[in-house]
Amino acid sequence: MEGNNSNPFGVRCDLTIPNLDDLVGLQIITLDVGGREFKASRKTLVGESLYFQGRLINFAASIFIDRNPQLFEHILEFLRTQTPPLFFDTTTLTFDYVKYAALLGEARFFGVHKLESWISSKEYLQAVKIQKSISVVSDLSPELLSSLSDHNTRVDISTGWGIKKVPVCPTAKPSHHGKPEKCGDQCRKMRYRQGGVMMFDDEAVPTGVIIKTKVEIGSTILMGDDYTSDTTSEP
Repeated sequence: MEGNNSNPFGVRCDLTIPNLDDLVGLQIITLDVGGREFKASRKTLVGESLYFQGRLINFAASIFIDRNPQLFEHILEFLRTQTPPLFFDTTTLTFDYVKYAALLGEARFFGVHKLESWISSKEYLQAVKIQKSISVVSDLSPELLSSLSDHNTRVDISTGWGIKKVPVCPTAKPSHHGKPEKCGDQCRKMRYRQGGVMMFDDEAVPTGVIIKTKVEIGSTILMGDDYTSDTTSEP
């Protein structure tokens, strides 16, 4: 009689055994960096860092690293998202080269070669696009000044004074001053009696040079296809 190898209870069980590397990668590591605590998954830390690949070989759950915590937060953010930091001041329109130099040293220490290469080749310079336009205006009217407001654009104005010819109403009506289109038959008749010539007054008006500076953060700050990673909600 042949043996029956079927489940005696008539229930089929399909068990999927999780990959050991996946389980280890989910382990949360506590990092004390210069007295400041960080937490991250083992997978995040060892993915791009030669330092952590060697330091976490013994499956430690917490480690101390005697480094600058302010700079390390940028290292960890890069390990998580593959997005490098942009140290750019939109007020002064300058990069923080000192901070980039310091972070370059940390990228080398932690063995994060992609970030090291991005900083050392100064690719961050390609991440910012600055557009400037200069215009000279002969009358800085309130309407013009209000039209210059744009949260994406910095506006610098150098002011001065100029002379503007303003039409004078022959009947001297204040409401017609500078607005000849408001003059009617009475004004035209008076002008005819005065010789038929349009009269003008010299009026001081504010003038200026307007410099517009627009800053755009370009997509080149992203590392591109070769640098993309799975940025699911890992710590």
